[in-house]
Amino acid sequence: MPNVTAIGLIVEGQSASHIAQCISHGFRPKSVNVTWMLSGEGTVTDTNPIVTNDTSPDTFRLTSYFSRSVTRQDNGKVLSCSVSHETLQSPVTGNMTLDVLCKCSF
Repeated sequence: MPNVTAIGLIVEGQSASHIAQCISHGFRPKSVNVTWMLSGEGTVTDTNPIVTNDTSPDTFRLTSYFSRSVTRQDNGKVLSCSVSHETLQSPVTGNMTLDVLCKCSF
């Protein structure tokens, strides 16, 4: 199953940047497809995931990044990474819930 994690703190109002990464490993052959979805708002296909040699012989490791600027309305939304591979009957999906920090001024 893909592991989806936040990259640092997710703060509202930041310009579009990598906010999460998806890692999957131990597959072969090398060809793999990655799709991201944020709480059912449509999908984004990663057309250039990073696929490298894994630690096990003849297997591969995938790293994909999700980039977006966020608002406080994104707090609590579920971000999903789905990985499709020819050896899978259906895609495998990993999820994380966005914890958006507010840039509040008092």
